[in-house]
Amino acid sequence: FDGGLVAFNLTLSKDLVGTGPFYSGREVSFTLTPHNEGPSDALAGWSVTDLLPAGLTLVSMSGDGYECTDNVCVADAPLVRDTDGPAITVVATVDAGLTSEVRNIAYVSPSADDVVEGNVLVVPTLETLTGETTTDNDAEAPLRLREPVRVGDYVWIDVNRDGVQDTSDIPVEGATLRLTDADGNPVTDVDGNEVGPLTTLADGSYLFADLPPGQYIVTIDPSTAPALAGHLPTVEVPDMGATDSSTGTATSRTLDPGEEDLTLDFGFIAPMLSIGDYVWYDHDRDGVQGDRA
Repeated sequence: FDGGLVAFNLTLSKDLVGTGPFYSGREVSFTLTPHNEGPSDALAGWSVTDLLPAGLTLVSMSGDGYECTDNVCVADAPLVRDTDGPAITVVATVDAGLTSEVRNIAYVSPSADDVVEGNVLVVPTLETLTGETTTDNDAEAPLRLREPVRVGDYVWIDVNRDGVQDTSDIPVEGATLRLTDADGNPVTDVDGNEVGPLTTLADGSYLFADLPPGQYIVTIDPSTAPALAGHLPTVEVPDMGATDSSTGTATSRTLDPGEEDLTLDFGFIAPMLSIGDYVWYDHDRDGVQGDRA
């Protein structure tokens, strides 16, 4: 009298791809790796399901040897004992405005035609703490998000010389501005690209966007804008009392994720002119300055 036994146990690991930082409006990827602890093979038709929380929008879920529909991939071959199944890649978009840590959960299930596995799956929800459950066929990969920051604003000619932006101002187009961090080093944006100089638009505005949180210094080169030839920063004029201007550099406040500092303005005025010399009595009536007594 013979008796054959079938037993297996499916497990799953989930890993975040890359080290970040991760920001809203961009894609993020996860790798799901199923495994069969045996001692028997799992029948074809076993599947992996990924649960994404609010704030993450699924772009794709794919892997070799699977038929994937939405957030579920079904295997077309058995999962051999003591081996990993083909890796599955999940790509999602981080929704705008999402700045907190989010948990995303996945689980592996046996085929409906298979026997009950050794450690029976309890289907998780987004509230399940996978590290604290008795099952080992679910997994999660926490994602901590950071929101980009922005600095910038405006370059103008202060026509009425009061140091305050008003309707008499003339915006300056084509002035070059450079950005560094608080220590004067070049800046890399959230996509890993070095942030180069900007020039002001027709309305005098400029904006450095998609920056990691921190503090920044903006430096202006007035010589790049013909309209500023011979002009001086408003705050260099004695007793101006300027409130909306700066010298050749402006420093932002320290920005937390999602914040912006749009107060880094540069106002300029035309140089003051002096006219005059001397008034005298022309005693000899020759129209020439002589004795100044």
